Amino acid sequence: MHSSCKLYFFDAQPFSVSPEFSRPELVAIIREQQKALLWLHIDTGPQKASKTTVASNSTLTKLAQGAYQRGVTLFELFCDPEILCEESAELNSNYAQCARALLKTLWRNRDFLKILVEVRQKKLSEVIRLSAPSKKTKNQTPIIPSRIYCTILSRLLGSLDEIERDLDTVLDAYRQERRCYSACAG
Repeated sequence: MHSSCKLYFFDAQPFSVSPEFSRPELVAIIREQQKALLWLHIDTGPQKASKTTVASNSTLTKLAQGAYQRGVTLFELFCDPEILCEESAELNSNYAQCARALLKTLWRNRDFLKILVEVRQKKLSEVIRLSAPSKKTKNQTPIIPSRIYCTILSRLLGSLDEIERDLDTVLDAYRQERRCYSACAG
């Protein structure tokens, strides 16, 4: 079965930056870097699910927007621990996980991509991990405390035990009621 997905690449909105600060050449560089990195990421190892590809693309688009607002390229953002830390703090836990995977792809292909600065993959990955919110912080708070929930469950289980104990009697009474109803209605 084939599935399709649409990928959207970075494009600075015309009104997001005043005309005197607009840098169309930076937009073009960031867009090409996003395409190159996404392609290399997709092309490594076994085929990725379309949902993974879309999440990676969305992560890159978010980081590309941050890079443009800072006036740096996407690769410069990925290679600068301070900037990467600040941008990672804005990512959700899923995007942060994608960003770390994309960083590995960038590191593996640094020569091909002609990245002139040293890519300290482990340090940068740790920066993303520490600055981005973890899944634990994004978990939903339970509506009721767990001890109360456990009490409710144990009482429900106790009620089920009572019903099961008298189930034959209840079913027999139900059968008799249906027969009487059928006899009276017919």
